[in-house]
Amino acid sequence: MQRTRVVLTMWAVVLAAVATGILMPSSAVAADPKPRIIFLTPVTNDFFIPVAAGMKAAAQQFGWDSQFLGPPSYDAGKEADLMLTAIRSKPDAIAVAFADPEAFKKPVQEAQAAGIIVLGYNTDVPSTGRLAYVGQDHESAGKTAGDRMLKLLKERNLAKGAIILSAQNFGNVAQDLRMKGFKSAFANTPYRVETLAAGTTDSQYIGSLEAQYKAVPEVVGIFGVDVMSKNIAVFVEKNKLGGKIVTGGWNQTDVHLEAIKNGMMDFTVGQNPFLQGYLPVVLANLQKVYGYAPVDIDTGAEVVDKSNVGPVITREQKWKELSKTKWY
Repeated sequence: MQRTRVVLTMWAVVLAAVATGILMPSSAVAADPKPRIIFLTPVTNDFFIPVAAGMKAAAQQFGWDSQFLGPPSYDAGKEADLMLTAIRSKPDAIAVAFADPEAFKKPVQEAQAAGIIVLGYNTDVPSTGRLAYVGQDHESAGKTAGDRMLKLLKERNLAKGAIILSAQNFGNVAQDLRMKGFKSAFANTPYRVETLAAGTTDSQYIGSLEAQYKAVPEVVGIFGVDVMSKNIAVFVEKNKLGGKIVTGGWNQTDVHLEAIKNGMMDFTVGQNPFLQGYLPVVLANLQKVYGYAPVDIDTGAEVVDKSNVGPVITREQKWKELSKTKWY
């Protein structure tokens, strides 16, 4: 309860500050060289397009230079190497999607020893010693997703059976926590949850689903905990399973949203990636310019289904054009 009050208070401060402009640097500060923030990610896939857009919007508003770095395919080790390179370039702040629970502890210590503000976004490992985290409470969000699937299964009179719970790979902090929360919703129920490391490419993911669906008896649901879950919709359409089983995914790519609109997926869970890019810049600016220590901010778990998919498609349309460019 205390953390909720802190989060809400921080939101009030941030929103009021943005509205009144008090977070803008003074003319004296603006005369100095621009402060610089670097965002790091384990993969530059479509999910991170609005993150980079949020970063750039806040950087422009508050007078920062910004850079977004990450490998083209998922590689937490490569991200950690990029962090070490970033530290040597002496930025004022670094925001990290902590994909691995161990790989970033020493880089965070090195950055902080150099006076660099280190923030987590999207994926959190508090034990690294980062100053604050902007992103989803992944376990709680996973429970929200599990509760929604359980509700839909009951509504469709699918009273028992197996649910395939897929992730692109095991060992990712966020995905593992989402799976934990999702599975907790099915404790003491007639359903069994079968986990699947489906793969980091579209073809791997779909092939793994095909094999798992054939191997597991009485599948009544499929759910994925990362952006690669868009392939669940492809699998459902290919196998003519729309409406026959309950399906869901994570994030709000155009594939997820069109699949919900067309009945190939029942729901998806969003995490407000634009804010995950925007707010770390705000927090870094508060620390550097005004001396206020950063605090954790939960960006929530937005459930999208057929009842609200139309407005969300309209809202997310802006990222489709960015996806055609070199956005990072």
